[in-house]
Amino acid sequence: MKSSLIIFTRYPIPGLTKTRLIPALGAEGASDLQRQMTERTVASTLAMADTGVRIQIRFEGSDRRQMAAWLGEDHVYEPQGEGDLGERMKRAFTDVFREGVERAVVIGTDCPSLGSKDIFEAFDLLENNTLVLGPATDGGYYLIGMRADHPPWIYDLIFRGIPWGTSRVFNATMNVLAETRLDVGLLDERADVDEPEDLVHWDGAIGTQDAGRATHEKADISISVIVPVYNEEEHIRETLNWLRTRDVEIIVADGGSTDGTAAVCSEAGVKVVHSEPGRAVQMNTGAAAATGNVFLFLHADTRLPDGFADGLRDAVAQNAAGGAFLFGTDMKTPSMRIIENAVHFRSIRLGIVFGDQAIFATREAFFRAGTYPEQPIMEDLELWKRLGRVGRRTIIPLSVTTSARKWRENGVWRTVLLHQAVMWLYLLGVSPERLGGWYRRKTGGNKVS
Repeated sequence: MKSSLIIFTRYPIPGLTKTRLIPALGAEGASDLQRQMTERTVASTLAMADTGVRIQIRFEGSDRRQMAAWLGEDHVYEPQGEGDLGERMKRAFTDVFREGVERAVVIGTDCPSLGSKDIFEAFDLLENNTLVLGPATDGGYYLIGMRADHPPWIYDLIFRGIPWGTSRVFNATMNVLAETRLDVGLLDERADVDEPEDLVHWDGAIGTQDAGRATHEKADISISVIVPVYNEEEHIRETLNWLRTRDVEIIVADGGSTDGTAAVCSEAGVKVVHSEPGRAVQMNTGAAAATGNVFLFLHADTRLPDGFADGLRDAVAQNAAGGAFLFGTDMKTPSMRIIENAVHFRSIRLGIVFGDQAIFATREAFFRAGTYPEQPIMEDLELWKRLGRVGRRTIIPLSVTTSARKWRENGVWRTVLLHQAVMWLYLLGVSPERLGGWYRRKTGGNKVS
């Protein structure tokens, strides 16, 4: 008996996928979760093709070329087409039955505990039932199957007049079926991931209790170093030359530099992405282009310590969602030594970390945390706080070396007082927009460290 599995999914575009999860994950995080769930579903069903099941992926928000570039050339891709969910499912069943398929099952990618065993069970149930449904805990269904010899009126019965997207979908479908004499098989109830409170089901399915838990051995951890720049010709060359000798991906996120920064990056042969100016916007743009499973955000005038990659990989392999390094500068004076020690205390004891400490995060934790908030100041502290809500953070006991140019330009203790004022005012609730404008006027555009 010819069987077909039809997977409904959407191309992961930030802001257009898993929109109900955006308040918890941010647009990028919700999109990344859509990507992961689709890849997981497709991977879990690949072996079914070896048993003669025809697998087809019905998509939205893209074209066949993009889908093949994402999920591979070996699949059959068809657009879902226009209409509500009922119309699109009707079209999918009609198309495959027209091709000679005798049993067809449609699934989405929102049910992380669904596997090939359940789908085979659905096909088995279709031997003695016209329909099969997999009820979801949210009131919908995660699977629907049908035989080709169904009565012709069934499409209008189960695909029209159903309150799609509500908690009444399954009950409404069963109510209309109860008026017929059709045999309906039922699978076990399972949980979909549609709302923020459903994320626990995803965590359970992938075997983790937090977003940052390592899923790779140390050797499998790949690092993308993301460097936001704006007119950093003076400092970026040295930073890039040093990074190029390390086993990392380098991404420069340019906010519209007007000096020779672009030429330096071109000379270094690194990947450059462009965005509106603003450190948070630039770092998010860089992260979206990164291919590593760990992101390290590095200021253009900050040098990483020798051994940083081993320290980072050790931390992630020990289930850290993210972390940072100890703070240091290139000004070796007694006053700066006092400041560095104070920052160590602030980071380790108070849990307050800024971008000059080279914050890093696993890809999953970064998007689960909602990415950098696109605000004019204190975006790094806000990300650090968010990472603490999705997993464990750590401070690697190695010091970065940051240029002390702002301390030299504005005075050591004056700069310290300004930083302290901004930090505490922000923690007390003063808006980042108000603080950002005030701080820029005081410092000529430098950021808090």
